[in-house]
Amino acid sequence: NLPLKVISRSTDITNAKIDYLVKYEKECRVCGKKEDLFFTHKKPLSKGGKNNADNLILLCEKHRSEYKSTN
Repeated sequence: NLPLKVISRSTDITNAKIDYLVKYEKECRVCGKKEDLFFTHKKPLSKGGKNNADNLILLCEKHRSEYKSTN
């Protein structure tokens, strides 16, 4: 079991998340925390971002909040 909060709206995003986990470590990309992790789009879908592993970043709750406030 992965300590991730994953809410998937489509098969595309689920596959992208799996691709991401294969490519990168299962930890916050900022601090390395391995619990309470969230997938976040680097470029929001509303701004033309894609549902693929290259547009995802795995962050802890603290860094997800900070990241979202700057994008």
